[in-house]
Amino acid sequence: MRVLITGIAGFIGAHCAHKLLSGKHDIAGIDNFNNDYSLKLKNDRIQWLKSKSDKLTVYHLDISENQKLFDAFNEFKPNYVIHLAAQAGVRYSIENPHACLDSNLKGFLNTLEACRTHPVKHLIYAFSNSAYGTNNKTPYATNDSSPIKDFDWDAHNPSPSSSSAAWRILNIGGSPTHRVA
Repeated sequence: MRVLITGIAGFIGAHCAHKLLSGKHDIAGIDNFNNDYSLKLKNDRIQWLKSKSDKLTVYHLDISENQKLFDAFNEFKPNYVIHLAAQAGVRYSIENPHACLDSNLKGFLNTLEACRTHPVKHLIYAFSNSAYGTNNKTPYATNDSSPIKDFDWDAHNPSPSSSSAAWRILNIGGSPTHRVA
């Protein structure tokens, strides 16, 4: 199995890679190694993974850069993709909305397009827990009230009749009037 993991330097990405590497699978990891938290920790995770297996390829790139992402897909030729990369942090998103847009929407769209044009068997996408807002009920469920589900998509869509990819990506979160499935 050839698995490409975006966000490999993060906690979940590194542990997914570790588990898959122990199964002798070929893994490609993508991360932009930004400084939203300790770069040392991110690099330590990659060194830990490399110490476990020689079947790991790491690409230092930003998934919002379409051509670089496509080049990685062309080179590695994954059968499976686990998409975990995202710009995390609600506070950060308020202060730096364009960084979040680039990573979380444009990067996700680029990942979807890379999977479509380089056919993979499966894509696994981990949705941000930020979508559940202040929900105190656990475990979370897709029909729970949330900032994304409760958002008035029609009122905020700049072109309600358009099939804009960015709005479709946002709607994956559960708009009752715009299902993408």
